[in-house]
Amino acid sequence: MASDSPSAPRQAAAERIGAVLDALEKRLDRLEPGVSPGLVIEALAEPVRALGAAVREGVR
Repeated sequence: MASDSPSAPRQAAAERIGAVLDALEKRLDRLEPGVSPGLVIEALAEPVRALGAAVREGVR
């Protein structure tokens, strides 16, 4: 019978994704209303890349 709890690697991947989402949220919170799109892109580029990497790792 399959276990209801996630496997350790999946749990670790979920925790990494959660941490990256937290970092992304913090970056968004630091942005002032009306900031230019270029600054938004600059502020979010690294966290978005990290999120993509964490998700890819999680689906392996």
